[in-house]
Amino acid sequence: MYQKVLQQVLHGSEGVQNIMDDVIVHGSNVEEHDRRLEKVINILRESGMTLNSQKCEFSMSKLVFMGHVLSDQGIGQAYVKVQAVSEACEPKTAIEERSCLGLVTF
Repeated sequence: MYQKVLQQVLHGSEGVQNIMDDVIVHGSNVEEHDRRLEKVINILRESGMTLNSQKCEFSMSKLVFMGHVLSDQGIGQAYVKVQAVSEACEPKTAIEERSCLGLVTF
């Protein structure tokens, strides 16, 4: 329910990605990022939604999100995920196979 409302509230906001209950604000430079962030904060405030300050991280140049590294260099795989896949053993059972498939596809 919260996710659906959050998506509706932020719909059409430029430079804003909303995945699950996370909101990522990005811009081509610091000024653009800060303008977009201020707009998102105002939209959330006007809609009565709040942010948990303990979970917020601001002005990050690099972000690990859902197994990917997001930065001004582009999108790449997080080292932890690459390492886990490279160290995974060959599956011997159906359960191990599902586990390996889940690791590779996430």
